[in-house]
Amino acid sequence: MGPYLGDFDEDATVHFLWSSNDGDGAAITRATNGTVSVYKDNGVTQSTAGVTDTEDFDSLTGIHACTIDTSADAFYATGANYSVVLSAATIDGQTVNAVLAHFSIENRFDDVNVTSMAANTITAPAIENDAITADKLATDCITNDELAVSALAEIQTSCETALDDRGLDHLLSASVAGTDVTDNSIIAKLVSSSATADWDDFVNTTDSLQAIADSGGGGPTAAQIADAVLQESVDDHKATANSLAEHIDAIQVDAAAIEVDTQDLQTQVGTAGAGLTDLGGMSTAMKGEVNAEADTALSDYDAPTKAEMDTAFTEIKGATWSGTTDTLEHIRNKQTDIETDTAEIGAAGAGLTEAGGTGDHLTAIPEVSADVTKISGDATAANNLESYCDGTTPQPVNVTQISGDATAADNLESYCDGTDNQPVDVKEINSVTAAATNLALACGEMEAGTVSHDNTAATTTVFYSDDITEATADHYKGRLVYFTSGALRKQVTDITDYAVDTGEGKFTVTALTEAPADNVTFIIL
Repeated sequence: MGPYLGDFDEDATVHFLWSSNDGDGAAITRATNGTVSVYKDNGVTQSTAGVTDTEDFDSLTGIHACTIDTSADAFYATGANYSVVLSAATIDGQTVNAVLAHFSIENRFDDVNVTSMAANTITAPAIENDAITADKLATDCITNDELAVSALAEIQTSCETALDDRGLDHLLSASVAGTDVTDNSIIAKLVSSSATADWDDFVNTTDSLQAIADSGGGGPTAAQIADAVLQESVDDHKATANSLAEHIDAIQVDAAAIEVDTQDLQTQVGTAGAGLTDLGGMSTAMKGEVNAEADTALSDYDAPTKAEMDTAFTEIKGATWSGTTDTLEHIRNKQTDIETDTAEIGAAGAGLTEAGGTGDHLTAIPEVSADVTKISGDATAANNLESYCDGTTPQPVNVTQISGDATAADNLESYCDGTDNQPVDVKEINSVTAAATNLALACGEMEAGTVSHDNTAATTTVFYSDDITEATADHYKGRLVYFTSGALRKQVTDITDYAVDTGEGKFTVTALTEAPADNVTFIIL
């Protein structure tokens, strides 16, 4: 019988864990999951609505999680009892039906409260007439004065507590610290201009009403007035005669006219004075002054005379200069011809294709050959080398002896070509005869096997073998199993239980890092 999980509110979600084990109590997973369903009261109709069955919860073998959302279906109703049942599951080779847990929905009441009391449980007719009368109350059991004093004291205490709880006591009877007023509260926003209103921003010596009044009412500063005036639109005030706005507007009109004239002047003059083509009516005196200034500038510059330029040009040309071959144009043409010829030669002489004969280019470079007729004065050696190198006559090697022993060479030949197999009888290990003998005994007692998933899949603690079927229970208990293939290769664990199950050897072992795969090989030590 499963445990009682408790009484749940309507539409609540129920969570619980349950386990699956083999006949020896070891945790195992389900070979067939089966179905987890819910029965209501003693009814024979089950429901799987809202049921979630999670096998091997949190990767724990044999631990399963069940979640039931009672809001999923009207099957789950208040005032009912429910049983959670597992059916048609296969565990340890056995078909299993089992009760996993019980719960109820608003069918148990530990406390009496308004919601748990039936409507109209206490009504006026349910109270006996005259059950409570003035005569039944002791006369003056409490006087009006006593009631008033007690009530007032209690009310005052409650009010003070409420004021303290809300921090309102600081309005009149307690000093205020920054933490007493919450940031962004109404009081904080009244005294602080920060993005996050903070009471600590308030300085009573400058920010209180009296401090503002003492400073002249807190009017705008000169800077604030200047900002307000300069940022005000001129268009809103230029209609007022002799106002600053009117004068600024007039300046803007004049500036616009000047801009038009400037653009016209620029059009007439042109870029860089291109439009100035004639000095026009410049007077004779003015022209003379311009000429004098030009002469002075040329004198200050001290430019070479024509005679000096002719002498210099003659020296540059040289005594043999010719106007038909030595001009800059002729020199440029020669440079072009050289560049064309260089391109024809190409990189690393690639364009040189002929040489000699009647052609203008290189046509071929003769091959260099050498005819070696002797090696160390031996013509036969040279001929043999030629035949070995060109493949005419392969050079055979016939090993007839090894260390002077012809039998050793014959044995090597038969072992290499597969004629005879070579037996090896290890008599010693590290020069110790007993070590070789013990190794032979140990290897003879080892037993090899293969993991089988034919009937049941392996887990980290249980696997089966179809080639080890020893009938005696616990025959291999206490021995070690060593895996020789698969992901568990070189991993060893101890055998804690052995039995034959459905024609296969069943091995229970200390937990491996993962379940052995099908057909993985192992040896029992």
